[in-house]
Amino acid sequence: MRDPQAALYARVSGDQQAHNRTIVSQIASLHERIVADDVRLEPEHIFLDEGYSGASLLRPALERLRDAVAAGVIDRLYVHSPDRLARRYAYQVLLIEEFCRAGVEVVFLNRPIGGSAEDDLLLQVQGMIAEYERAKILERSRRGRRHAARSGLVSALCAAPFGYRYVTKAIGGGVARFEVVEDEARIVREIFAWIGLERVSLHEVCRRLAKAGCRYVQLDEVAVALLCDPAIRDQIARTGSNPDALVDLYIDSINQAVSACPTEVTIGVHMCRGNFKGHYLGAGGYESVAERFFANTRVNHFLLEYDTPRAGDFAPLRFVPKNRGVVLGLISSKTAELESLDLLKRRTEEATRYVDLDRLAISPQCGFASTVAGNPLTEADERAKLALAVNIANAIWS
Repeated sequence: MRDPQAALYARVSGDQQAHNRTIVSQIASLHERIVADDVRLEPEHIFLDEGYSGASLLRPALERLRDAVAAGVIDRLYVHSPDRLARRYAYQVLLIEEFCRAGVEVVFLNRPIGGSAEDDLLLQVQGMIAEYERAKILERSRRGRRHAARSGLVSALCAAPFGYRYVTKAIGGGVARFEVVEDEARIVREIFAWIGLERVSLHEVCRRLAKAGCRYVQLDEVAVALLCDPAIRDQIARTGSNPDALVDLYIDSINQAVSACPTEVTIGVHMCRGNFKGHYLGAGGYESVAERFFANTRVNHFLLEYDTPRAGDFAPLRFVPKNRGVVLGLISSKTAELESLDLLKRRTEEATRYVDLDRLAISPQCGFASTVAGNPLTEADERAKLALAVNIANAIWS
C-alpha cells in the first residue's frame, strides 16, 4: 500500500498580488500544515495559479490539479481557504464534490470540512463574501475597460477571430487594431443576419447552408458534454430538474436542426467540454449520456474529446450504431506537447474493441482557437499537431 499523497493549491488573482509574491505566505502555511500532518508532498503536486481570477475555473494549475485528481494520484488536497479554490460558491461546491467523489480529502487551513449544517452554512457565507468582493473588482475593471474603449484602444487576447485580421502595434504605427477580411466577413455577416436579424432557427440556417452548396455541417454540442460531469448532474438534480430529460431535449433540438439537410450533406456533432485558453469546463466519461445520445442523435459521426483521463474510457462507444462513425479526439489542442505515435496507435486499438476501425478517425480534440482568446500554442505548434494527425492516420489506415 502506497503512502498517502498530498497536493497543495494556492492562488492570487491580481498581477500586483503576484508581483508582490503574496502567494508565498499561502505556500508557507500550507507546507507547515502538511509537515505537521506527516504526509508526502511531491514537487509535481504543487499547483500554483499566480495572477488568475478565482471567478473562473479556467486556470492552468487548477486544470492540472483536476487532471491529477481524475488520474487518482492524489489522496489529500491542502488549500488555504475556500476563496482560493474559487470565488463563486457554486464553483467551490462543484470542485469540492468532484474531489471528494474521486476519494480526495480536501483540507482548508481556515475551516474544517464536515458533515454538519453549520459547516455548510459557513462555506456559503464565505462564498457570498468572496463573490461580493469579486463584484466590486469587476465593476472597477468594467469602468476602466469602458474608458479605454472610448479612447479608441483595443485589447486583443491573441489571434483575431474568423473575419478579422489583427494588426500589431509594430505594423499599425504604434496602435493595435483589428482589420476586416472581406472574403471571410461576408460569410460572418450573412450568418449573423440570418440568426441575429431575421431570427431564423438553426434548422433554417442548415437549410440555407445546404442550398448554398455546403456539404459538411458540424454542430458544437456543449450542453450534453457537460452533462457527462457527475458534479454538474448532481447540481441540476438538486434544482429539481432531470439531467436525462435535458439530454433528450438537446437530442431533439439537434435532430430538428439538421433535418433540413439533404442526404448528400455529411453531419457531425462535436461534444465539446470547453476550450478557452487551454482550459476545460466539464469532466466525466460519456457513460451517463452515451446510450441516449449515440443511439438517438441523427448525425453521421460523433467527434469526441478523449485527450485526457477526464473523458473516461472507450466503453461508452459500445452504444454507437453500426452506421455511424466516431472521430477520436486523441490529440490535444490545449497543450503544445506532442503525443507519441505509439500512444495514439495503442489508444485507437483500444477503441476498436467497441467500434470497427473503418468507422474510426483521429483528430485534435477541439479547435486551436475556439474563442478569440485562443489556446497556449504557437502557429508552429498547431502545424505540428496537424502533421501528427496526418502521420498517425497514414500509419493506421494506409
